[in-house]
Amino acid sequence: MTTERDQVAVVTGGSYGIGRDFVAELSRRGYRTIVCARDSQKLARLEHEIPGVETIVCDMSDLDSVARFADTILQKTPAIDLLVSNAGRASEYDLKAEDLSGIDVAGEINLNLAGPLKLILALLPTLKKRPGSGIIVVTSGYGLVPYPRMPIYSAAKAGLRSFTKSLRREMKRFDVHVLEVAPPLVDTPAVQHKKGRKISSAEVVRQALRGLDDKRDEVLPGQARLLPMLLRLAPRLTENMIAGR
Repeated sequence: MTTERDQVAVVTGGSYGIGRDFVAELSRRGYRTIVCARDSQKLARLEHEIPGVETIVCDMSDLDSVARFADTILQKTPAIDLLVSNAGRASEYDLKAEDLSGIDVAGEINLNLAGPLKLILALLPTLKKRPGSGIIVVTSGYGLVPYPRMPIYSAAKAGLRSFTKSLRREMKRFDVHVLEVAPPLVDTPAVQHKKGRKISSAEVVRQALRGLDDKRDEVLPGQARLLPMLLRLAPRLTENMIAGR
């Protein structure tokens, strides 16, 4: 992908992990990159480490905050060439527990599904005016096969995957390419406690941007690439394997 200096990329959840590596690579490619995250200190550190990045504090689980973020972007720039919808977080629960009243269902659904949808829809009119623009939606392998310990996250990512398929079909007529990236376990601090093979966030970004260059519909990095085949051949066995049973 060749870029000009005036091309604009928006990245959510860009202060660490996959999002930060998207920011670093897009900035290296010459994009003017606008980034959001919840933690102002992490954003300040990002600005120091990657000069030229513009940061805005936004809590993607707060739909009013998402609306303000979208408005701020549209005030800053008349055009957007790439939106990377990356923000998300997985929480683990034991559904066998007697008391589940403390689970923040709305917060997790907002962060992983409603917030991304609200931002995409708010920026879509601007993206449609820019033929050749792109949207990268980061879902999860758990959107294909749910993980019982992350039931709300899995459900939200499955919903985001479904929305992305609809969006891709509708955006073809506007020459807006929509790419889904569904990683397996990514080697970040959030999953240090989990066993199993993990892929680096830098590798996820490398494969994602190559998929965008090649106009692919989806990228399943690492072991996630095996899931469609396994689900066709042995769906119950695959679900049991993901569940660890």
